[in-house]
Amino acid sequence: MNDQAYTGASAFDTGPGDDGFDASDPVRKPATSLKRALLLGAAIITIVLGLTVHWSVAAAWANPVTNALYTVLVALLIAFAAPRLALWKVAVGAFAFSAVIEFFQATGVPAALAVQWAPAALVLGTTFVPTDFISYALGAAAFLMVSLAVSLMIRWIRSDVLDRRERERRRARRDPDAV
Repeated sequence: MNDQAYTGASAFDTGPGDDGFDASDPVRKPATSLKRALLLGAAIITIVLGLTVHWSVAAAWANPVTNALYTVLVALLIAFAAPRLALWKVAVGAFAFSAVIEFFQATGVPAALAVQWAPAALVLGTTFVPTDFISYALGAAAFLMVSLAVSLMIRWIRSDVLDRRERERRRARRDPDAV
């Protein structure tokens, strides 16, 4: 890394242009491989959590939770595929995708596919329920809030580490024998 001050991109970078920084700048290039690894891990956890709730919880809250987790999973997959896309765009895209799937359920096609191949019901659902849109909105909002919190946390950590390195460089320049 060169001696320029690092401006603080995070593993959950909001994308080029959205944060005022040039994404082509090698000094602040986000660690997209780290971001993708985190997103993949979060997607696996979301799948396990969603399937666990789906198959083991009979409470009334289980269906809205699994619907919200579905939207979170869609958001994680969108962010994985487009790591520089702004987080709010990812959340809106996940909600829109979930809404399209919900409207598709009104056609009866997903239910017919589920009869032919049972796992299709997990991906496409089977029954149109208008209140599911609330769960999708909550899932998108949860993704956005958690992603922004993680992004902020990573920026603080990086900023602290980089500030500490800069102080050490200044100290080394003032007193070269101290190093």
